[in-house]
Amino acid sequence: MCLFTFFVCQQKTIRRQVASLYLYPQTLEMPILDALVAPIKKHVGLLHVKVVRARKLLKMDILGASDPYVKLSLSGERLPAKKTSIKMKTLDPEWNEDFKLIVKDPKSQVLQLHVYDWEKV
Repeated sequence: MCLFTFFVCQQKTIRRQVASLYLYPQTLEMPILDALVAPIKKHVGLLHVKVVRARKLLKMDILGASDPYVKLSLSGERLPAKKTSIKMKTLDPEWNEDFKLIVKDPKSQVLQLHVYDWEKV
């Protein structure tokens, strides 16, 4: 009877551990070499960003318009920034574009949006 109870408790523990692997978002820390090396943080979630529009942008071209696009990134990331499409000759662009950015540390990472004027040269 005691062995059966032990076996049932072990099964519950195993089920709980496996179920916890499927909870999202989750941080997983794994030492690479030894305990002295800082742990690696896996991503804890996705940030869904929709770039809708901009209004009354500054004139950047000689002829009085702009060719704007937006670069999105999270601070502390080494991944390349995501970019919207370029809207030619407008100061009131509308993008309506969706992006997904991987979040590793929501307490310290900041969403950065930069509007640029595209130039052929």
